[in-house]
Amino acid sequence: MQNLEPVRAWSRACNLVIDHYETAKSCSDPRLRNTIIGALLSLPVKLAESAYSDRSEDAYASLAAARTCCAQIKTHLYIARELRLIESLASDRFLVESMNISHLLENQGVRPPLE
Repeated sequence: MQNLEPVRAWSRACNLVIDHYETAKSCSDPRLRNTIIGALLSLPVKLAESAYSDRSEDAYASLAAARTCCAQIKTHLYIARELRLIESLASDRFLVESMNISHLLENQGVRPPLE
């Protein structure tokens, strides 16, 4: 049976974009806003790339890039919230879901294998 976790992660990432795009757009600093939106939009793309990779190394690289997107989103949101450039309650929900997706990816073995 095919592992459905990457599909779930992709679906959650798409929902993250849909549910929190307006929150990201509300950031009053244009440079930080564009960075948040860029990482946000890249997340489901990287997950989709992993699903269509012919080689396991490529799939791993795409999943690792998705985790990097999650880390970027969390970092930028934290900074925007602390600088009061984004509304706290909305950014908290945004942060929680990006952390949940990151944990989902981590639980799927998106770490390099130990040699």
